Amino acid sequence: MTEEFKEIIKEEILKLPIEAQDAINGFDWVKNTEDIAKKYNLSGDETANLQAETLIILVGADYPNSFEENIKNNLRIKKTKAEQIETEVTEKIFKPIENITAKKIKDKLHGKEMTWDQSVNFILSGGNYLSLLKKPNEEKYTTPKTNTLIGKSNILSIKSNLLK
Repeated sequence: MTEEFKEIIKEEILKLPIEAQDAINGFDWVKNTEDIAKKYNLSGDETANLQAETLIILVGADYPNSFEENIKNNLRIKKTKAEQIETEVTEKIFKPIENITAKKIKDKLHGKEMTWDQSVNFILSGGNYLSLLKKPNEEKYTTPKTNTLIGKSNILSIKSNLLK
Protein backbone atom coordinates (compact mmCIF):
# COMPACT_ATOMS: atom_id res chain seq x y z
CA MET A 1 0.00 0.00 0.00
CA THR A 2 1.42 3.35 -1.02
CA GLU A 3 1.89 6.30 1.33
CA GLU A 4 -0.57 8.28 -0.81
CA PHE A 5 -3.19 5.54 -0.34
CA LYS A 6 -2.61 5.66 3.43
CA GLU A 7 -3.09 9.44 3.44
CA ILE A 8 -6.36 9.19 1.52
CA ILE A 9 -7.60 6.60 3.99
CA LYS A 10 -6.74 8.91 6.89
CA GLU A 11 -8.50 11.86 5.24
CA GLU A 12 -11.70 9.91 4.60
CA ILE A 13 -11.79 8.42 8.10
CA LEU A 14 -11.32 11.87 9.69
CA LYS A 15 -14.70 12.86 8.23
CA LEU A 16 -16.46 10.29 10.45
CA PRO A 17 -17.70 10.67 14.03
CA ILE A 18 -14.92 10.10 16.57
CA GLU A 19 -16.32 6.74 17.73
CA ALA A 20 -16.29 5.40 14.17
CA GLN A 21 -12.78 6.80 13.63
CA ASP A 22 -11.55 5.05 16.76
CA ALA A 23 -13.17 1.76 15.76
CA ILE A 24 -11.73 1.81 12.24
CA ASN A 25 -8.29 3.02 13.31
CA GLY A 26 -8.17 0.51 16.15
CA PHE A 27 -8.94 -2.43 13.89
CA ASP A 28 -6.44 -3.66 11.30
CA TRP A 29 -8.89 -3.88 8.42
CA VAL A 30 -6.13 -3.32 5.84
CA LYS A 31 -4.28 -6.44 7.01
CA ASN A 32 -7.57 -8.37 6.98
CA THR A 33 -8.24 -7.33 3.37
CA GLU A 34 -4.72 -8.42 2.44
CA ASP A 35 -5.28 -11.81 4.11
CA ILE A 36 -8.60 -12.24 2.30
CA ALA A 37 -6.97 -11.24 -0.99
CA LYS A 38 -4.24 -13.85 -0.50
CA LYS A 39 -6.81 -16.52 0.32
CA TYR A 40 -8.63 -15.82 -2.96
CA ASN A 41 -5.41 -15.37 -4.99
CA LEU A 42 -6.11 -11.75 -5.88
CA SER A 43 -3.43 -9.79 -7.72
CA GLY A 44 -1.93 -6.55 -6.38
CA ASP A 45 -4.37 -4.42 -8.35
CA GLU A 46 -7.30 -6.59 -7.27
CA THR A 47 -6.18 -6.27 -3.65
CA ALA A 48 -6.03 -2.47 -4.00
CA ASN A 49 -9.51 -2.49 -5.51
CA LEU A 50 -10.81 -4.66 -2.66
CA GLN A 51 -9.30 -2.24 -0.14
CA ALA A 52 -10.79 0.75 -1.96
CA GLU A 53 -14.25 -0.85 -2.03
CA THR A 54 -13.94 -1.78 1.64
CA LEU A 55 -12.94 1.77 2.57
CA ILE A 56 -15.87 3.19 0.62
CA ILE A 57 -18.27 1.10 2.72
CA LEU A 58 -16.43 1.88 5.98
CA VAL A 59 -16.68 5.65 5.44
CA GLY A 60 -20.32 5.41 4.39
CA ALA A 61 -19.73 6.56 0.83
CA ASP A 62 -21.81 3.71 -0.63
CA TYR A 63 -24.43 1.28 0.58
CA PRO A 64 -23.14 -2.00 2.05
CA ASN A 65 -25.56 -4.01 -0.08
CA SER A 66 -23.73 -2.81 -3.21
CA PHE A 67 -20.37 -4.18 -1.98
CA GLU A 68 -20.67 -7.61 -3.58
CA GLU A 69 -21.65 -6.21 -6.96
CA ASN A 70 -18.90 -3.58 -6.79
CA ILE A 71 -16.17 -6.10 -6.06
CA LYS A 72 -17.49 -8.44 -8.74
CA ASN A 73 -17.33 -5.65 -11.33
CA ASN A 74 -14.17 -3.87 -10.18
CA LEU A 75 -12.14 -6.98 -9.49
CA ARG A 76 -13.59 -8.66 -12.61
CA ILE A 77 -14.31 -11.91 -10.78
CA LYS A 78 -17.16 -14.41 -10.91
CA LYS A 79 -20.27 -13.92 -8.84
CA THR A 80 -19.60 -16.94 -6.60
CA LYS A 81 -16.10 -15.70 -5.74
CA ALA A 82 -17.47 -12.19 -5.11
CA GLU A 83 -20.11 -13.66 -2.77
CA GLN A 84 -17.44 -15.57 -0.83
CA ILE A 85 -15.22 -12.49 -0.52
CA GLU A 86 -18.18 -10.31 0.51
CA THR A 87 -19.18 -12.81 3.20
CA GLU A 88 -15.64 -12.95 4.54
CA VAL A 89 -15.15 -9.16 4.51
CA THR A 90 -18.47 -8.74 6.30
CA GLU A 91 -17.56 -11.27 8.99
CA LYS A 92 -13.93 -10.23 9.46
CA ILE A 93 -14.13 -6.47 8.93
CA PHE A 94 -17.57 -4.87 8.78
CA LYS A 95 -19.21 -6.68 11.71
CA PRO A 96 -16.29 -6.31 14.13
CA ILE A 97 -15.95 -2.59 13.35
CA GLU A 98 -19.71 -2.13 13.69
CA ASN A 99 -19.64 -3.91 17.06
CA ILE A 100 -16.72 -1.81 18.31
CA THR A 101 -18.46 1.39 17.19
CA ALA A 102 -21.76 0.40 18.79
CA LYS A 103 -20.01 -0.42 22.07
CA LYS A 104 -18.19 2.93 22.09
CA ILE A 105 -21.45 4.78 21.44
CA LYS A 106 -23.34 2.81 24.09
CA ASP A 107 -20.57 3.53 26.59
CA LYS A 108 -20.65 7.22 25.71
CA LEU A 109 -24.45 7.41 26.00
CA HIS A 110 -24.67 5.33 29.17
CA GLY A 111 -26.70 7.23 31.74
CA LYS A 112 -27.60 10.03 29.34
CA GLU A 113 -31.10 10.68 28.15
CA MET A 114 -31.70 10.78 24.44
CA THR A 115 -33.71 13.58 22.91
CA TRP A 116 -36.85 12.76 20.96
CA ASP A 117 -35.14 13.46 17.62
CA GLN A 118 -32.24 11.16 18.50
CA SER A 119 -34.74 8.40 19.30
CA VAL A 120 -36.58 8.94 16.03
CA ASN A 121 -33.32 9.02 14.04
CA PHE A 122 -32.17 5.82 15.73
CA ILE A 123 -35.44 4.05 14.89
CA LEU A 124 -35.51 5.34 11.31
CA SER A 125 -31.91 4.26 10.79
CA GLY A 126 -32.83 0.68 11.62
CA GLY A 127 -30.88 0.74 14.87
CA ASN A 128 -27.71 2.30 13.53
CA TYR A 129 -25.92 3.81 16.52
CA LEU A 130 -24.08 6.26 14.27
CA SER A 131 -27.37 8.12 13.92
CA LEU A 132 -26.94 9.20 17.55
CA LEU A 133 -23.64 10.92 16.92
CA LYS A 134 -22.77 14.27 15.59
CA LYS A 135 -20.27 14.60 12.80
CA PRO A 136 -16.92 16.23 13.56
CA ASN A 137 -17.21 20.01 13.94
CA GLU A 138 -21.00 19.89 14.30
CA GLU A 139 -22.42 21.93 17.13
CA LYS A 140 -25.58 19.91 17.68
CA TYR A 141 -27.36 16.79 16.56
CA THR A 142 -29.13 17.19 13.27
CA THR A 143 -31.82 15.26 11.51
CA PRO A 144 -30.20 13.07 8.86
CA LYS A 145 -30.91 13.90 5.27
CA THR A 146 -32.73 11.31 3.20
CA ASN A 147 -29.53 10.45 1.35
CA THR A 148 -26.48 10.84 3.55
CA LEU A 149 -24.20 9.07 1.09
CA ILE A 150 -21.93 11.01 -1.19
CA GLY A 151 -22.74 11.12 -4.88
CA LYS A 152 -21.59 8.63 -7.52
CA SER A 153 -19.09 11.11 -8.95
CA ASN A 154 -17.48 11.52 -5.52
CA ILE A 155 -17.30 7.74 -5.09
CA LEU A 156 -15.48 7.52 -8.41
CA SER A 157 -13.20 10.35 -7.29
CA ILE A 158 -12.33 8.51 -4.07
CA LYS A 159 -11.67 5.31 -6.05
CA SER A 160 -9.47 7.06 -8.58
CA ASN A 161 -7.47 8.72 -5.77
CA LEU A 162 -7.04 5.40 -4.01
CA LEU A 163 -6.00 3.50 -7.08
CA LYS A 164 -3.47 5.98 -8.54
